[in-house]
Amino acid sequence: MAIKLFNTLGYDKTSMDDIARFANKAKRSLYYHFTSKEEIFQTAVQQEIQQLEEQLGDLFNDTTKPAPEIFNTYFIKRMEILSKSKVYKIMLGYELQQDKSTFPLDGFHTVLREFEEWEYEHYLKLCSTIKERDDYNPRALTSMLLMLTKSLDITFFVQGRYAEYKDTLNLMVQTITHGMVQVINSNNNSHTI
Repeated sequence: MAIKLFNTLGYDKTSMDDIARFANKAKRSLYYHFTSKEEIFQTAVQQEIQQLEEQLGDLFNDTTKPAPEIFNTYFIKRMEILSKSKVYKIMLGYELQQDKSTFPLDGFHTVLREFEEWEYEHYLKLCSTIKERDDYNPRALTSMLLMLTKSLDITFFVQGRYAEYKDTLNLMVQTITHGMVQVINSNNNSHTI
């Protein structure tokens, strides 16, 4: 319920009184479960991210599909799920502003860092399926894919451009993964993803 308030009023304008009133609870009962509005918001963000991880985590365990196909599916579905998120988008906006006076970022840095670590480990698992080559660094590729992911989060969700770009997103992701495969295979035909 608090998610609806945060989405409607924004983080700054939502108070514990508003949340209690909207939930039809006494304010003290909120404080029984949460120490602050920040904790409620952080819990809401964690729930959105946890839902995404639960819905998409198994994709990375599919050994019947090649890594580029798994990455394509994950990336497209990830963006689709996060486009419907409420508090994740609000948190990204504040993260971008780095405004600690109106938004306490410490707990949210932790939430983002844990999500980034989860994605990093899964991306690395895919990138590590590429056979070793002298000029290939799976950790570097993983970091670059994560940078791409995070930059699109800002464009799509903070700047509100997801609807405008979503039809072209699949083409972009396929182009990137197809290009990776082509470069790797052209430099050494015995190595494939």
